[in-house]
Amino acid sequence: MASAAMVPAPARRTAPKIWRTAPRPAPKQTQSTIWTHEMVFGLAEVRCANCHGMGLNGLGRPCPCVLRAIFRTCAHKYLRVRDEAGRYSQITYGVVALNLGAARRANGRVYSFKAVEFVSDFDIIARRTLSERQRRILYDHILGDWRARELAPRLGLDRGNFFHEVYRIMANLGRAFAETKPYPLYPVGQYFS
Repeated sequence: MASAAMVPAPARRTAPKIWRTAPRPAPKQTQSTIWTHEMVFGLAEVRCANCHGMGLNGLGRPCPCVLRAIFRTCAHKYLRVRDEAGRYSQITYGVVALNLGAARRANGRVYSFKAVEFVSDFDIIARRTLSERQRRILYDHILGDWRARELAPRLGLDRGNFFHEVYRIMANLGRAFAETKPYPLYPVGQYFS
């Protein structure tokens, strides 16, 4: 008779360790837009507590007052062209160099409605950047006719948090409008040229 000590124990099967994969490389820290003093100087608020009117913080990033100024410029243009975008849009004609290969290049003609494109780009960037509650604040309060005392209770915010959210929305969209590639919405003059 064999004793229990003589019988080898069955080998333990372990589950594969899927969660222990190779570490992911850190995301590349690329700055999409190089902000210079010349770009932000005219937009900075003189009495700003963060940048003191310089427009940049110590790391070369734009101050939120600059980003809000960029948003206000784009929002003003959006409100001006939104109502006339479908009725009185001007057709813009342009010539674009087409790359057809290493040896051949051709010029293509482009017809476009810049006002309609600006309105749709503004809306698409807002949809991609903001949450549902932030979009409601944007379209109802900032660009619309709702007052803060009417909209804040409907969203479950008090007055202070509501305006903090408004400033955050303006800064986030200002950054998105300026850093969108290849055709940023800001400067507005270059978008329409």
